[in-house]
Amino acid sequence: MANTDLNLDESGTLTRPGPLGRAIRFIFAFLLSGLIGSPGCEMRAFHHLYSKVTGKPTKEHYCPIGPLHAIDQWEAKHKQK
Repeated sequence: MANTDLNLDESGTLTRPGPLGRAIRFIFAFLLSGLIGSPGCEMRAFHHLYSKVTGKPTKEHYCPIGPLHAIDQWEAKHKQK
């Protein structure tokens, strides 16, 4: 049994997902981000979806790839106009 954050191995131990699991999560987040119009980094899509469904704000997620954060800020600034 596996989900996007942790894997449960045969012995019942939780482990981090491998490269394939991370790639699947990234692709899913990218598609979800486009569908629901998540602001900023596509990895924020899960937080944004939770906020939309529950109505509760979530902690801001900043893009882990440094130069892309500047692009996210530029997009947010131009979207407000």
